[in-house]
Amino acid sequence: MSSLKSLRTRINGIKSTQKLTKAMKMVAASKLKKARDIAEASLPYATALNAMTRSIVSNLDDVTQIPALLSGRCKREKVLLLVVTGDRGLCGTFNASIVRAVKAFLDTLSDSSSVDLICIGRKGYELLKRQHCDMISYSINIGTSVDHPAIAKEIGGRLVASFTEGRFDICWMFYHQFESLLVQVPIQEQLIPLPVDVADVGKTAGSVAGNLSKSEKNVVGTLYKFEPSSELVLQNLVTKNIEAQVLKAVLSSYAGEQGARMVAMDGATQSSDKILKNLSFVYNRTRQASITKELIEVISGAEAV
Repeated sequence: MSSLKSLRTRINGIKSTQKLTKAMKMVAASKLKKARDIAEASLPYATALNAMTRSIVSNLDDVTQIPALLSGRCKREKVLLLVVTGDRGLCGTFNASIVRAVKAFLDTLSDSSSVDLICIGRKGYELLKRQHCDMISYSINIGTSVDHPAIAKEIGGRLVASFTEGRFDICWMFYHQFESLLVQVPIQEQLIPLPVDVADVGKTAGSVAGNLSKSEKNVVGTLYKFEPSSELVLQNLVTKNIEAQVLKAVLSSYAGEQGARMVAMDGATQSSDKILKNLSFVYNRTRQASITKELIEVISGAEAV
């Protein structure tokens, strides 16, 4: 049976840890509300840019006018993976689930494929570098909400430049889509070339809108006159669209990280309550047994006298 001193040490240690988990839960809850509001506010912007891109594609006269960032290349041998995770742990399987999805995707690629990784988030970089250090070409911390627009712009510009230089043929993005406090869904999404159907070229806005969501139809249904030309406008819009999709992923992942951490810390706090209850029971029983033993010794000594 454990001594009273060791039990007291364990109880005090768990109480100290419990204070930390409660504090981290409160901090995560505070960050979550702000992060969720920002992530939800960014969705209409990303959706509108996608819809505008399709709308402008329908205004083109010929398929050859579509930028390579939309039409892609014939070969798909050079693959770039953009992996978005968090900077910190203590958030359950949040970071590990994205890394598992990346590794599962790598297993599906042929041996002839050339793969590069760009990591947004320190944890994803640390987990992937153990086995795929040679594939990681760039990494950056996800930071706070203030940093996210600058990160999206930097990564978006880097992706466009790398694609233009022929360093990759297709880019996939892995991130968590924030659904609710308890649900963060791992997403694998094609980022470059942007998923736009070349069959939309020359179509009317109405026919293009038939395949879109309600929010996208509001954008596509609007008629525009382009100066100097639809082709030049589309080239600039595609870059902005890529940055917007990266920003959407970063904001959604950051909100999901806070939600996962809040749930994990709440679970840790509840578990510590159960452990404290059991240890307190053992401590009281041990203490009672010790007192009973001392009383018996005193009584036995008195009888001997």
